[in-house]
Amino acid sequence: MEVILEKEKLNKLESQLEVKKEDLSHRTKEYEELKKEVEALRAAQLKAISGEMHVVLAFARDYNENGTHMDGIFKVFFDKKNVTPKLIADFKLSVPSDSKVKFFLSLTGIIEYKFDGIDVYYSRIGAHVEMFVDAIGKESTQFDYVVYQTQDDAHKNRLINPQELITDFKNLVSNHRYPTRKLLVGHSILPKDWDKVAYPLILAALPQLFRDDTVQGTSVWAITDDKE
Repeated sequence: MEVILEKEKLNKLESQLEVKKEDLSHRTKEYEELKKEVEALRAAQLKAISGEMHVVLAFARDYNENGTHMDGIFKVFFDKKNVTPKLIADFKLSVPSDSKVKFFLSLTGIIEYKFDGIDVYYSRIGAHVEMFVDAIGKESTQFDYVVYQTQDDAHKNRLINPQELITDFKNLVSNHRYPTRKLLVGHSILPKDWDKVAYPLILAALPQLFRDDTVQGTSVWAITDDKE
């Protein structure tokens, strides 16, 4: 009698397991469909922001994990196990045909990963401003554009007037020899950056900057993995 009860219990558990498997399979299918829908919505949002999206995997770092300077030898600092050449190729294919997506890396891996360019990011420049601009200016033909990130500028107070931003860019051109034909207004739509330069203020300043031919376009910082 005890053996029969155990067998019935086992059959019941196996039946419950099959139900769970079917439910798991159904939920997995729902997850994949939802994932595709989310990816499509993200692509639509990015397209609404700009006709061309840049994915910067890593910024140029002339130092290793211990902070030791490498004398111009740059290393790959992104997750190479998950970010593969195939992933990049598939991502580009997933973008709508009337939009563009370009991947950028910091001075290495261009041939292997088929990157579209190099993005060198300076949050703060240690050299004297004039010396730095002179040095970069000598190689100006090597740069497609220069993005001036407004949210990273060292303003003591929050910018509240579009004219302040217009004055800043005119100062870059007039006094620091930034090339107008390559200068872009870099701005962030991330919530944490609104306390520095609000997005509407950028939009208010752009018409005047375009009319005066001070800048050639904008670069929108829309996504980041920064946890700070």
